[in-house]
Amino acid sequence: MTLEEMKKGNPQYVTTYSKEILEYLLKKERDGPRENYFLKQKSVNEKMREVLIDWLVDVSVKFRLLSATLFMSVNLIDRFLQREECSRDKFQLLGITT
Repeated sequence: MTLEEMKKGNPQYVTTYSKEILEYLLKKERDGPRENYFLKQKSVNEKMREVLIDWLVDVSVKFRLLSATLFMSVNLIDRFLQREECSRDKFQLLGITT
């Protein structure tokens, strides 16, 4: 196998695009959920979120899900809570739906 063939399938050889990739990831991070989104939640608080995320981690480990699935679920929960108010009785439903 030649060096060129090895480079084709290896994502570490995209150094020419590293600046653009990092700029894109920083932009996506800035567009993410805000830290103070719990101020508009009336029946859900940070401790409840912590319990829900712990439960999702347990589910992820039990069913051997990919880490990306867990990270995406947490991101979706945070983004939803930033935009919508969630009642206490629907909170676990939100977690399992994500």
